Amino acid sequence: GRKAAVQATRRKTAAGQEMRHEMRERMRYIMYEIDEGNGRFICEHREPFQFLDVCCCPGGFSTYSLTAGEAPRKGIGLSLPPELGGHLPAIELETDKYFLQFVDVTTVAAGVRVADMGVGTPGCPKPALRMNAAPDEPPTNRCQLVILDGSFLGGKDWIHKETSLPDSENPAFNVYGTNAAAHKALLVAQLIVMANNLAPNGSLVLRLNMFADTFTIGVLGLLRHVFHGDVCSYKPRSCHAHVGSYYLVCHGFDPGIAYRMQWVPRWLSCLLSLRAGGPSPRFVPFPGLHLDSPHAIHVWTPAMYVYHVHLWRFLKLVEVAMEEKAILDRRMPHRPREGRFSNICGRIFAGVVCLGRCNSAHSFQELHPFVQKAFQEPRGFLHLPSSPALMRPMVPYDPLPEALLEMRQQAHMKMVLQAQAAAAKQRADIEKASAAAASAPGGAAGNLLGHVGSYDNAVEMGMAGEWVHGLMRDPRVTGETNEEAALRLFMHDADDVVIEGGFDEDVPEHPIARPHLPVSTQLQPQPP
Repeated sequence: GRKAAVQATRRKTAAGQEMRHEMRERMRYIMYEIDEGNGRFICEHREPFQFLDVCCCPGGFSTYSLTAGEAPRKGIGLSLPPELGGHLPAIELETDKYFLQFVDVTTVAAGVRVADMGVGTPGCPKPALRMNAAPDEPPTNRCQLVILDGSFLGGKDWIHKETSLPDSENPAFNVYGTNAAAHKALLVAQLIVMANNLAPNGSLVLRLNMFADTFTIGVLGLLRHVFHGDVCSYKPRSCHAHVGSYYLVCHGFDPGIAYRMQWVPRWLSCLLSLRAGGPSPRFVPFPGLHLDSPHAIHVWTPAMYVYHVHLWRFLKLVEVAMEEKAILDRRMPHRPREGRFSNICGRIFAGVVCLGRCNSAHSFQELHPFVQKAFQEPRGFLHLPSSPALMRPMVPYDPLPEALLEMRQQAHMKMVLQAQAAAAKQRADIEKASAAAASAPGGAAGNLLGHVGSYDNAVEMGMAGEWVHGLMRDPRVTGETNEEAALRLFMHDADDVVIEGGFDEDVPEHPIARPHLPVSTQLQPQPP
């Protein structure tokens, strides 16, 4: 199921390059999700601010940052030129509030400086951008928000590119020794741009992969050192729920700590080595921070587990849901397609307002049960190894046992409610029939309800239990082939526990009086 979904995503991504406005709306909605899930730090920003969006095309993140909220703002975007394989822009290149510069950021990372853009005054922010600053020139640190959404596009043949150059002849791709080195070079270049331009107490949005190696763990540890606010993860719900990418949101940047750590010189040396065809580094070049060896990184193991576990659980739940759905699709090709993997509809991606029935697509009730649980996973917060927050009980890595238990409990309660409703309907029907018979000549319904009992008796005598037993019966025995039977098979195989129908009752201590029956036929207590 995951393989088929990845292939579908690749086809949609290729189509999105041709329809770049749709891709922009997808990215804009992702930024909306990030903002909503992290305290609305963009749309509720009260003071004028400026932002820098690195690897910005087609422009969805910039579009949201420009339009969300009432505070005055301006922004600058950097993106790989389309002739070198970059995404096509779907945003105006030069306006009073925004300027887009095409450049390979790995070639100018240390020289990027963004000055005051003149927020609140007319005029394009283009004059505020310089890309030829000396590496040792002091940082400007004027942007309250920096967005780093870079992804190395070399080797991704399924993405449409406006270039005829093969990767082996493309100067943006062919300078690296390996694909891993290229990915790390782009990440390092973005981190250099961030340190030189993010304002004190500013916020960072960075795209990362949840399958962390020692290098990525080192990057996370370094970010935890230079941000004194929250450092937390967010997994988008509208797109890419089945892949390993996610977004890191950091608040409270301290440029003084970054300067004392020699952030820019160390990262710049690493970047130059990678662009010269050097090997992919295993560790970050910051000795003394417990991030430069396997033994040192062991200190960070509890903190990294607490940070990553909700991402891992999210992906596991979505993958299992997709696999189970794929199994059902193969067994019953013509069954109704139920159980969504996203709470978003295509209208938003096309920039169309959702109205009426379309709004139901945003409800969690339409999601696959495992995906519902995945979407309820909280954000993961990164703490320093000495933090008291790490003393709390660890969340289990595998979410499936508790997810299956919750599904069983929900199914049980659903069937109990259905049984109660059936009992109530039966009682109402008999009362109606009794009333009709009582009004007839002769009053023939005097004892019509005597054998029915009360509403509670109907439930206690096993109706709810029979419903639950019906849910858990094995479809391989009954021969059923519909979708509901397949779901029961999936749940039945997951656990050998079968809930039987009915409830056991204790033998009464005294005879139970039955109206209109002789005493000799009354129910007598039996010896133990």
